[in-house]
Amino acid sequence: MPRIEGYSFGLIVVDGEEQTRDVIVLPERVVAWSAGAMALGEWTLIRDKRPGDAQRRYRSALSLVPRIAVIPHFDRFGERWVDGALAGAPRDDVVLVAVDERSAALWRNGAWQVFGPGGVTIITRSDRRRFAAGERIGGIPQPAV
Repeated sequence: MPRIEGYSFGLIVVDGEEQTRDVIVLPERVVAWSAGAMALGEWTLIRDKRPGDAQRRYRSALSLVPRIAVIPHFDRFGERWVDGALAGAPRDDVVLVAVDERSAALWRNGAWQVFGPGGVTIITRSDRRRFAAGERIGGIPQPAV
């Protein structure tokens, strides 16, 4: 299992290596970043037809966190995925968890919290809320693990 050794200045140290990308951390030291973070939800988002396509299709993922699909690199390019992801959502209760680069959503002490210099944006069909470093994140279901 990866070992989270520290966190400072927007970097998370996992097994001695600084992770400078968007990160999701779940209980029992499940750590994933970028495309790996996308696999932790109930669905992963893949491009619909061709490279660069903003339309997204949902595919079953690991379901470690129910009802979510993760959008990585949100502040860099992930914003383009939102409309297509919402339009193609398999259910009305889908929660998009959009994580900025060099930022993290961590589950600890019974709540989700933002770490890093960016933020985490929670997007549903009816709402959009952004959470900054140190804030508790509302709207992400409890992990299934």
